[in-house]
This record gives sequence, C-alpha cells and structure tokens, in this order.
Amino acid sequence: MEKNIPTELLVSIISFLPCEYVSICKNICRLWKGSLKSSLSKKTLFVVPKRLHYCKSFYGGIITCAMTLIKNEIHVSDYTRSYKININTFEKVEENNNFLRTTHMSSNDNYICINRNNNLEIFSLKMKLINIIPKKKCQGLIIDNNNNILISTRNKLYILNLEGKIINSWSLYDNKIGRINSRNIAYNKNEIFMLNSSSNHIHVFSYEGKLIRSWKGLGYGYGNLVNSCGIAIYRDTIFVADSQNYRIQAFTCCGKFIFEHTFNHRHFIQEIVISDNYVYVSDNMEISIHKFQIIYD
Repeated sequence: MEKNIPTELLVSIISFLPCEYVSICKNICRLWKGSLKSSLSKKTLFVVPKRLHYCKSFYGGIITCAMTLIKNEIHVSDYTRSYKININTFEKVEENNNFLRTTHMSSNDNYICINRNNNLEIFSLKMKLINIIPKKKCQGLIIDNNNNILISTRNKLYILNLEGKIINSWSLYDNKIGRINSRNIAYNKNEIFMLNSSSNHIHVFSYEGKLIRSWKGLGYGYGNLVNSCGIAIYRDTIFVADSQNYRIQAFTCCGKFIFEHTFNHRHFIQEIVISDNYVYVSDNMEISIHKFQIIYD
C-alpha cells in the first residue's frame, strides 16, 4: 500500500502545513524517506529545533556592537574595547585586541572582515592584513563560504570579492529616517537573508538581487518583530534576536514560525552567534553573553 502513495506530492503538501505539525509529518514520512528523490522533498524533512535550554552566562563588561565566531573563539567588540571567549571553556582568553575594535565584523574559514573608519578591512585568520576597501555607512556585513563579502548600507546591498570588485549590487529603500537603522545579514546556501530593523521585516534575496520572499512586520505576536538586531542561520533554521520583544525567535527558511525563547525586560539581546548546537547572544542590559543549547525533537 505504501508504494501506491505518490510520495513527492505528499511531502510537497506537508511542506505547506504549520510548523507545529512537523513532528507528526516526520513520523508519517519516515517510512518513505529513503525513496524521496527530489531535493525539494528532502529539504522539507529537516530536523526542527524544539526550544533553547539556558546553560550559563559570561559577564564581559562592554556593550556589544559586534560579535563573530573565529575558529573556536567568539570575538566581541564595541567601539573602543574587545575580548575573546573560548567556546569550549566559555572563559575569556584575550582582551583588548586592537584589530577587532569595530561595530561590524564577520569571518569564514579563511578570512576576517572588519568595518571601521569607513573602510572594510580584510585579514587572514592569523590577522595578516589582506586588503582595505573604502566602504561608508555599513549597516550589515558578512563573508560567505565562497569568500563573497556582503555589505548592506542605507540604500544598497553590495556583493564584493576580496579585491573589492563589485560582483553585484542592488538598491534598497532608504532607511535614513529610521530610529534604529541596521540591516544585519545572514546567508544560507544560495540565499541572502537581511533583517531590516527599521521596517521589522526579513527579506530574502538571491545572489542575483531578486527579492524571493519577505515576512512579518512590527508587532508582538508570534513571528512579529520590534527593532530586531541579530540574525543567524544554523541547519536551515533562522534565529533572530528580537531585541525589543525581549526574545529569540526561530523560523524555517521559508518564514514559518517555530518557537520563541523569552526574556524579561531587564535584558536587551542584540548579536547572535551559533556553533555546534549552541546559541550565544549578547545582552546589552546585563553586559553579558548568554549561552543556550538547541534542543531538538
């Protein structure tokens, strides 16, 4: 009887169901998982996180403006100071590294990108300067696994190579009148995710500049955002530091709400980094970094 079920059609239908039914859908589809052939069908059966479990906090003593993971260390910076945390011991290993005093930074397995003084500085992982590229009014910065550098500004998104050549760029609406102006960026496979704090939306673009989808807006319900600052993607799940809703929200890459982890009003979470099933978020009210474990079904 199972062989008579049109598996591809079944899974495509399941992909449009609310995320709270994923566990039921996975149990149904597990019998046919081995026969799924299309990449679309396989993608709908990803492992869905259930919640976050609090582990511990680290008091850093500075208001975090930028945070990134370099190898097994979290680098934290504000305008004038910086420090590093070893993710295995969750202890400070270095303080006041002059190279990392910045408001925007990102890294991959090869390079570190830092934006300061209206310049984009590119370093090797050993902090050897590779290039300096003039770039003003940066609101978001990330370097992907193909060494493409993605930069969002007040009215544009750029894709650069390591030499500073513009591979592609496209216009964004000008957010200069917003009270909080940031356009933090994440990427997943061949898609670019931009968290726009002024409009409280997440926009998803192709690398060719096509707007693929957007979701949510200002509000306090599930999936809504208020001046959200941080975004990170881990195993096809989007985690958003929904700053003035005092919570972390998790979404599928298609924008379906999965769960939230709430804080009280004594917290203001901003930056978010994820590694090996652990989420690290900066808290600029408690001047701390909080560590959470991702719990799956």
